[in-house]
Amino acid sequence: MTNMKEKELRAGVLRLAGYLDERYILARGFNRNPDEMYYEGLLKAVEVLGGDWQRNEIGKHKVFICGIGGKAEE
Repeated sequence: MTNMKEKELRAGVLRLAGYLDERYILARGFNRNPDEMYYEGLLKAVEVLGGDWQRNEIGKHKVFICGIGGKAEE
């Protein structure tokens, strides 16, 4: 991993930690569906780490982080 990629990843990890702190406080104060919150958290983690994701019309996902992409095995 290049020094630039490592810096980007580290910055993403720090943003993710902040996001988790924020979400934890909010989750404790509201009655939300835990599965929905978990899904949203995973999507946010991908984005915070500088990645991207796609979901097709049948709900299958592709994830891309640091130039690596893929989908779950079927």
